[in-house]
Amino acid sequence: MGRRSFLLLVLAVAVVGVVNAVLLVQTPVRQQTIVIDDISETMSALLAAAACLFTAARGSGRTRQAWGLIGIGAALWGLGQAAWTVQEVFLGLSPASLFPSYPDLGYLLSVPFAIAGLLRLPGASTNNEARIRSVLDGLLIAGSLLFISWDVVLGPVYAASSTDAFAQIVGLAYPVSDIAMVTILVLTLSRLRVGQRLPLMLLAGGVLLNAVADSSFAFLTTLQSYTSVNFPDLGWTMGYALIGLAAVRTLGSAAHREGGEVRQPRWTSLLPYFTVAAAGVAAVVTEFVAGSLSRVLEWDLIVTTSVVLVRQFLFVRETRSLNEQVARENDDLDVKVRERTQALVESLEDLYRSNDERTRLLLRLVTVQEQERQNIAGIIHDDMLQSMIAAKMRMFLLQGDDETNDATAASIESSIEGAIVRMRTMLSDLHPHILELGLIAAVQQSISEFNDEGTLVVVMENELFGEPSPIVATTLYRIVRESLNNANKHARGAAVAVLLSGNQDSGFGARVSDNGPGFAPRGDGRSPQGHLGLSSMHERAEALGGWVRIDSAVGTGTIVEVWLPQRPAAIAEVPAA
Repeated sequence: MGRRSFLLLVLAVAVVGVVNAVLLVQTPVRQQTIVIDDISETMSALLAAAACLFTAARGSGRTRQAWGLIGIGAALWGLGQAAWTVQEVFLGLSPASLFPSYPDLGYLLSVPFAIAGLLRLPGASTNNEARIRSVLDGLLIAGSLLFISWDVVLGPVYAASSTDAFAQIVGLAYPVSDIAMVTILVLTLSRLRVGQRLPLMLLAGGVLLNAVADSSFAFLTTLQSYTSVNFPDLGWTMGYALIGLAAVRTLGSAAHREGGEVRQPRWTSLLPYFTVAAAGVAAVVTEFVAGSLSRVLEWDLIVTTSVVLVRQFLFVRETRSLNEQVARENDDLDVKVRERTQALVESLEDLYRSNDERTRLLLRLVTVQEQERQNIAGIIHDDMLQSMIAAKMRMFLLQGDDETNDATAASIESSIEGAIVRMRTMLSDLHPHILELGLIAAVQQSISEFNDEGTLVVVMENELFGEPSPIVATTLYRIVRESLNNANKHARGAAVAVLLSGNQDSGFGARVSDNGPGFAPRGDGRSPQGHLGLSSMHERAEALGGWVRIDSAVGTGTIVEVWLPQRPAAIAEVPAA
C-alpha cells in the first residue's frame, strides 16, 4: 500500500474517532448513539482482524504466524462484541445483566491468541527460552502493576463493591492480560531498528488503548456504574483501528522482514525489576501503615515472587548452557587450531623438501650445462681444432714447393673432411634438425651412423601409431641416442635392438636392448659417481611426467625403457646433453 492510501486510512480512522467522541458528549443516552457505539466497536475489531489475516496471507515465516494469530484474536474479540451488540441493541438487555456473560468468552479467548501472535512478531524473541522469558517479564510487570493499583485504587473499590468473586476475577483478567501484552510489545520494539518500528508502534498504541479501556471497564463494573455508552468504548474502537492500521502498514514496511532483530538494550532486561521494586516499596509501606496485606495482595506477591524465581532459574540455566556452549566451541577451536597447525607444519616440511629438491635439480642443471660446455670445448680443442691446425701446417709446408705434393694435399683434404663430419655430428647432437622429418627418420639416421662406423649392429622395430609432440619426440630421440652412445662405449660390437611404440592415447615409449657385457646399476637407476648419462635420461623423462627404467646385470646385457605422456602436464625443458 502506498503512503497516500495509508494516510487516507489514518484520516478515516481519525474521523470515526471524532464522530464517536462527539456522539458520546452530545447524546450519550440515545438509542442511536448506543447502536453506533456498539456497531463501531464490532466493525473496528472485525476489520482489524481482516487486515491482520490479509497481511498474514501476503507474508511468510514469522510475519505470517504473528499477524495470523493477532487476526484470530481480533476476530474472537469482534465476535464477542457482536454478541454483546445483539443482546444490548436487539434484545434490550442492560450492561449490568451482560457482565459476566457469553460475550466475555470471546473477549477472554482473544487474549492467548494475541499474546502468542505478539511473541511471534519479527523482532520478538526467536527461541523458546527467550519467549518464555518475555512472557515472564510481562507477568512480572503485570503482577507488580496490579499490586500497586490494587493497593492504591482497586482494593478499596473492590472491598466496597457488591459484585461476586467471579465477576471480580473476570474484570481483573482484562487489565492484567493487557499489561502483559503491552510489556511484550515494549520489549519487541526495543529490539527493532528505528526505521522498522512504525507498524509495531501503531500496534502498541492499539493494545495500549485497549488496556486503558479494559482497566476502565473493570473499574466501572466493580462500582456497578458501567452504562451502555462510556468513553472506554471509544478506546476499544480506536484501539482496534490502530491494530488494523499496523497490519496494513506492515505490508509496505521493512518491519515484516525476517532478520530485523538487534541486540537487546540492557535496560530492557532490568525493566521488570523496576516494577517489582516499586511493588516491593508499596508492600512495605502498606505493611507499615495498615499492619497487614489483603488476601489479593498476598496472592499477588506470592505469584510475582514465584515468577521472579522461575525467571532467575531460567537465567541461571541459560547462563550455564551458554558457558557449556562456549567451552565446547573453545574445545572445537583448539582442535581446529591443532589440526591447522599440524597441516601447516606438514606443508612447511613439504615446502622445505620441495625447495631442497629444486635446489638439487638447479645445481644438477647447472652441472649438466657446464659438463656439456666442457664436452663441446674438449671436442673442438682435441679433435677439430687439432685437425685444422695440422691442415694449416701441411698447407704451410706446401708453400714454396714447385711441384704439387698429391699425398700431402690428400691428407689435408681427409683431415678437413673428417673435421667437417665430426662438426656436423656435434651440431646434430646439439640440435637434431632431422627431427623436423619425424621421430622415426631421426632414429633411423642415428642407427645408420652407428652401423656405418661398424662398432654396433643396430636394428629397429617400429610400432608407433601417430607422431608424438615435438618436445616428446625430442626427448625420446635424445634418450635413444644416449642409450646407443652408452652401448657404443661399453658394448662395442654388440647387437642392439631399438623398439619405438605408443599412440596419442597411451603415450609414447622406446626400448633399447643390447647383448653386451652389462653392468650393475645403482638402486635408483642413476649414473655412478662421475657419470651423467643415466641421470640425464631420468631427469629428461621425469621433467615431462614420464619414467626411465634400467634393467642390467653383469654378463646379461642392458635394457633401457622409457615412457612419456603425449601431453605433459608441466613441461620443464632440460638443456641438451
